[in-house]
Amino acid sequence: MPMVQRNNSSARTPRLTLGTKRRIKNGLLLLTAVIFLTPTLFYLYWLVTNTFKPTPQIIAYPPVFIPKSLTLEHLNRFFAETDLLRLTWNSVFISGSTTVLGLLFAIPAAHGMVKLNLTKSWGTAILVSRLLPGMLALIGWYKLFTHLHLIDTYTAIVLTHLIYAVPLMTWIMIGYFEDTSPDLESAALIDGCSRFQAFLIVCVPIVRPGILVAAILVFVTSWNDFVRPLIFTGPDKRPLVMAVFQAIALQHIDWGLMMTAAFFVLVPVIVVTIILQKHIVAGLSAGAVK
Repeated sequence: MPMVQRNNSSARTPRLTLGTKRRIKNGLLLLTAVIFLTPTLFYLYWLVTNTFKPTPQIIAYPPVFIPKSLTLEHLNRFFAETDLLRLTWNSVFISGSTTVLGLLFAIPAAHGMVKLNLTKSWGTAILVSRLLPGMLALIGWYKLFTHLHLIDTYTAIVLTHLIYAVPLMTWIMIGYFEDTSPDLESAALIDGCSRFQAFLIVCVPIVRPGILVAAILVFVTSWNDFVRPLIFTGPDKRPLVMAVFQAIALQHIDWGLMMTAAFFVLVPVIVVTIILQKHIVAGLSAGAVK
C-alpha cells in the first residue's frame, strides 16, 4: 500500500518577520511611555483648561473635564495685577546666576576630587548632604541674612540656591571626569600647557555634555523653587513663581488666577526642555556610552 506523504507546511507555526517584531517592540514601548506620562499630560491639560475656564466650572463638583465655555478673565486679571516683566527678570537673573556660579565651583571641585582620588570619601559626603532636608537651615539662614542686611536681595536667594546646586553639580560632574582619560591631560602638560590650561582646554570641552545636563537641572530647580523666595525676598526681588502666591487669600483661593500664574511659570521650562531635549538625552547617556 503506497504511503501518503503529509504536507506539514500548513501545520507549521508562522514566524514573525524582523520588521513585525520591531513594530511590536516599538508599540509596547510607546504604550509604556503613554501609561507613565498620562498623569503628567493630564496635569498639563488640567492646568491649561483651568486657565481659560470660568470660575464656576473650575470649582464645580463633579469636575468639568471638557470646558463648556472659555473666558479671558483670569488672563486679564493676571496681567493687570502682576508685573510680569519684573518677575520674569528676577527669575532669569536668580536662576542664571545660580547656574553660572554653581558651575564655576562644581567643575573644578569635581576635577580635583577625581585627580586626587577623593571621589569615594567626598562623594559620599556630598550624597549625604543632598539627603538632608533643606528646610532645616532656613531659620539659621534667616538670622544670618538679617544680621548681614541681605533680606530682599539677590545675594541671599542665590546663596541659598548655591548650597544645594553646587553639591548636585559636583556629583554629576564627577562621573564625567572619571570617564576622561588622564593621558589627554598628560599630553597637554608635555606640550607645554600649565595644569590650569590643560584643565580648561582639554578636560572642560570633553565633559561638555555633563556641564549642559548639570546646568539645565539646576536652572530648572532654581526657577521652580518657592519656599526660599517666600522667606528671603520681598516685593522687589520676588521671582515669577511667587505670582502663584498672590492668588491665596485668608478666606479663599482664587483658583483661576493661580492656574494662570502656574501656566506662565511652567511655559518657559517646557520651552527650554523641548529646545534642548536632544542635548539633555545625549548628556545623560554620554557616560554610559563611554
